Amino acid sequence: MNKIVNNANIIINNLIVKFVEDDIVLSLNVKSAEIYSVDKNWDRAFVEILAPDFVLRRAINFIDLTVCLDKRDASGKIENYQDPIAYRFSISCRLFTQFENMHAKYSLETKLNIYCERADLSLTDTQLPMLIRLIELALALYYGTMQFKMETAESEPSEQQVPRESKSGKNINRTLKI
Repeated sequence: MNKIVNNANIIINNLIVKFVEDDIVLSLNVKSAEIYSVDKNWDRAFVEILAPDFVLRRAINFIDLTVCLDKRDASGKIENYQDPIAYRFSISCRLFTQFENMHAKYSLETKLNIYCERADLSLTDTQLPMLIRLIELALALYYGTMQFKMETAESEPSEQQVPRESKSGKNINRTLKI
């Protein structure tokens, strides 16, 4: 079973991932993503985790990756689309995982190397504060200092201010208890 799982090739075409936080919309579009096993020379191969190394190597390729960062209004729609932060670039990643033995569930060491031959980045005045907020969110999540909001159904208020008009024509505020 381990041989099958360790040598599974995964190909995903036309992947779209969106992250929405308040008024920020971050979207990642990938034409093709591929994950496959490789040998010591990082060439595609059928691999087995064997002694003495107990190492699994994988290559991960993203082709035509586009990253967009836009601002949405109160209704949740994006009025003005910004230029992409990065447009149609490719990334190759190398994932190195070392295990204690052939049957270990957790790795002793995991390394991820990211290679990108060329990436043209562009950031507008509107996108800069949004990017800073996303970085702050990522750091808060990483360090465990993020406060999660629990959405609950709003209960009816126990007291309500209701303006009433008196017989003399003046407005009088009265508190009604419900």
